[in-house]
Amino acid sequence: MEQRTRFTRIIRILQTEEITAEALAERFDVSMRTVYRDIAALRRQGVPVVGEPGVGYHLGEGALVDGLQLSSTEVKVLLAATRKALAFADPHTARTLCDIQRKVDDAMPAALREAMLAEAG
Repeated sequence: MEQRTRFTRIIRILQTEEITAEALAERFDVSMRTVYRDIAALRRQGVPVVGEPGVGYHLGEGALVDGLQLSSTEVKVLLAATRKALAFADPHTARTLCDIQRKVDDAMPAALREAMLAEAG
């Protein structure tokens, strides 16, 4: 499995459950060392992965969006609100909503954005 795909799947798992490195390694048929490297890479990209010894990993509350802390739930609500508002918006407001959403999308770590898009799709 390609690393990028694994990153997206790890984020999707961490959004819904706490899981150990060992369980992730089994699920993706990789070594625990690979899991540790993947987690470190996700953290470097700004994905708020929290690890607790003896418990496992989960997704932390804040996803760094260009200096603004937004939780994945807040970003999902923003996406949903934007979609609903677009149905009733005049052209100027619609363009503004699209610009705001594009800025949020561009500022989000790529792996987190991909996981959220996959979930919404």
